[in-house]
Amino acid sequence: MRFLFLGPDLIGCEAKRLAEAKGWNLSSTDDVVVANDLLREIEFQAVLVYADQGALPCAEISALRRMLRSPVVACLSEDNPQRRSRVLKLGALTTVRYPFFDGEFYAALTNLIVHKIEIQRTHIHTVRQFGCLQLDLASQEVTGNAGTVFLPRKPFQLLDLLTASANRPVSRERILTRLYGLEDEPEPKVIDVMICKLRRTLAKIDVDDVSILTDRGFGYRISCAHHQAQKELAA
Repeated sequence: MRFLFLGPDLIGCEAKRLAEAKGWNLSSTDDVVVANDLLREIEFQAVLVYADQGALPCAEISALRRMLRSPVVACLSEDNPQRRSRVLKLGALTTVRYPFFDGEFYAALTNLIVHKIEIQRTHIHTVRQFGCLQLDLASQEVTGNAGTVFLPRKPFQLLDLLTASANRPVSRERILTRLYGLEDEPEPKVIDVMICKLRRTLAKIDVDDVSILTDRGFGYRISCAHHQAQKELAA
């Protein structure tokens, strides 16, 4: 198993020590340019990024996530819910605390290995086509006539749910269950805000034959102007 750590050398050495104790290979660098070169040459199981305030900018996480098939793990030195929420929205799959605790560190990386295997087994290179909109279920990218954008996890899950229901309305309750499960009840308007952002995203990538419609008092549905059936394509 190969991993890449991007961040301060001192923290990279500790991550490398823990990884090698499990027989895993971990490369470490504090240089974003070097990291980009490594990512072009080597396929890593995951990329660990030191993302504390004042360290690697959050924008780098977003940029790394767009170019990777491998999951991104954000390393944070304190339990900061706002910072954690920020890096997850930018595409980090999970976070791990520093200083590293052996059990937590190993559990996080093991879960990532399982996650990647499951993607390879069921989703990798699978594209859902709905009109001129394409969803890449492996990379969380959506493509239209004007290009491709990465969506954070919950907006992508919402768009995935709507397109999987293909022209049929989806209740707010079902959306909340899919996105939040047993988590604390989100703010009342969180779904409405997410829908507005999705509509702006679809307009940005010029998905002119697909619309997200509101079924007042019930929920939302996605509609294709040309009534094309949803398809699953193996890329």
